[in-house]
Amino acid sequence: MTKQPNDLDGSVERHGPAEVARRSMIVLGSTAAFGLAGYLATLLVPIGYTAKLGLDSSKPLLSRDHLAQAIATEPLAAVSGDGTQLRVAASAATEAEARSIAEQAAARIEARLAEVSRASAIATRQPTIELPTVPQETASATGKEEIANASASSKSAADLRASAKSAREEAAGLEKRIATLEVDLGPNADQLASAIAAETKARAAQSSIDRLRAAISSSRAGQTLAAVSPPPNGWAEWVRLSDDRARLQNQVSVLSKTLLDGHPRMAMARLRLADLDTQVRTKQQEVMRSLDIQQRNAQARVAEAGRRLDALRAAALDAEKAQQKRREYQQQRDVALRLAERLEASADAIQAALTQPAGAPPTAEAKATRTAPSAPLAPNPPASLPPEFTRTWMPSTPQHADPIPVSAASALFGFLFSAVGLFLIGNRRHGGKQSAVLPTMPHVAPNAFVPDAPRSKPFDVTPIDDVIDAAISSNVSRIMLAGETGTTSTPPLAVNIARRLSLRGQSVALVDMSDSQAAARTMGVGANAPTITDLIEGRASFASVAARDFATQAEIVPGGTSANGSPLDASFERRNVLDFVEKSYEAIIVDCTGITPDRLASMMDADAALLVAVDASSVERVQQRIDALKQVGLGDMILVSENKNG
Repeated sequence: MTKQPNDLDGSVERHGPAEVARRSMIVLGSTAAFGLAGYLATLLVPIGYTAKLGLDSSKPLLSRDHLAQAIATEPLAAVSGDGTQLRVAASAATEAEARSIAEQAAARIEARLAEVSRASAIATRQPTIELPTVPQETASATGKEEIANASASSKSAADLRASAKSAREEAAGLEKRIATLEVDLGPNADQLASAIAAETKARAAQSSIDRLRAAISSSRAGQTLAAVSPPPNGWAEWVRLSDDRARLQNQVSVLSKTLLDGHPRMAMARLRLADLDTQVRTKQQEVMRSLDIQQRNAQARVAEAGRRLDALRAAALDAEKAQQKRREYQQQRDVALRLAERLEASADAIQAALTQPAGAPPTAEAKATRTAPSAPLAPNPPASLPPEFTRTWMPSTPQHADPIPVSAASALFGFLFSAVGLFLIGNRRHGGKQSAVLPTMPHVAPNAFVPDAPRSKPFDVTPIDDVIDAAISSNVSRIMLAGETGTTSTPPLAVNIARRLSLRGQSVALVDMSDSQAAARTMGVGANAPTITDLIEGRASFASVAARDFATQAEIVPGGTSANGSPLDASFERRNVLDFVEKSYEAIIVDCTGITPDRLASMMDADAALLVAVDASSVERVQQRIDALKQVGLGDMILVSENKNG
């Protein structure tokens, strides 16, 4: 029993309230879904990272003015309120790049602080300052001096001279300590700045190698190479092979549009592409091994630069401590010598007073001894060293886009996508009802079905107009038309179907697989035009085989014959051709008029519709054709006629 196409006139519903509500819910749901997807994307997918590096100092930094000079050109840096901590924050697309930028900024700040420290030390080297509080070791000597001034008149000259001798012995002992104390000035600011710069350079080189490894792993040739010197082994060859592979991939994409997958040129191109893939992977492994060696060397250089910088900082700290100890000894020695001088002067004054007659005025020496104030001391200022920092990495912070504009844009896209999609789907479903009057097409007048003898109709025959309506509504992409070779006075049925589908707005192609090639001749294809046979054998491209119908926008693809003159009979190649053509059009009509049922079965597809033309055929011939098709497994068919009455 044969199948009949559905009548679409009674199945298409008008856009009533239920349909409007359904479409409104689809649009609102799509808008909300896209908006929610955009919002979640902003929360889950970061657009960058912010790395934070803390520089902690064991002592306060320089003055605010000097610190401002050091970080004036570093907008990424900020100083804490107590002046003992710096914060460097850097943002980049990846966390590794952000950390690298923060490290480089911190190194530049340390170098500038070293320069500012040296300049400050030079500027404050000459001023004289008041003597600071005497250390605990010299408290007894100072006390002796004050006691000597307060009670010089009551002590004997011998006691004062003994105290002066003791003070001078103490000063001599301190002088020996000073002489035996070896003071190393330590590294200067230039040495520290050079060490910091060397460490920064080593870290930058290591970061460049890491970025290059990531670029090679993702096959992004040529990126970040400028910072890596020398280039890794095999780099130039890997870049060349990668470029060759990209060009060949583009060529394969272009060839796939005109040649079948089984074509010799396509096979050769794909083999060459596979060979290039193997060579690229092999050379990539060689480059990665070379980069591994360079990375280990860079890590060793970073470690060596770090050890040298730590050693210089430790030497600077030891030199600072030694200088401080030397200054303390010098201060103690100066106090002891001054005490001895004053004690001796007091003893001389007492001796002079004892030998002076009674009632005589005091000598000028005695007055000077009693009233002369002690001169302030001007010790050497301590050497100014750059503060030593301890680097502390804080957790990196991911950066996210503003969710409001992203969500709004996503929701707008969802609204437009759903609205346009519903509009296009509705037009396609009801395209047959939107065209009230079809344009006039030449040579498409229907032929009447004339049986050989009057008899009752044993078959259900469907008019061609109903077949076209059903084909549009059901979205059938391949229609196989079987029948006997007709007369040449009227256009073949396949031509009429293709032209009417084209006039209804369908993108349609007619593939003429018939022995006579009558459909191709009717649509204007010459006898010497390229055919599918030329396409399969590599003598033509699909663009040269497909031709435009002279009457409509439909296209015709002639089948042709094989080289020995027999019809094209390779089932595998025929199926490949039809699959290839079907991808480029909304529907294809395959004219199989006059071919055997076996050849027709070899070209059938599971989703294809089989039409059997019954015009100009007797009932017996139609029954024989149906039986022959059923014998090869093609029992699901539709009998079609151009006669509107069936």
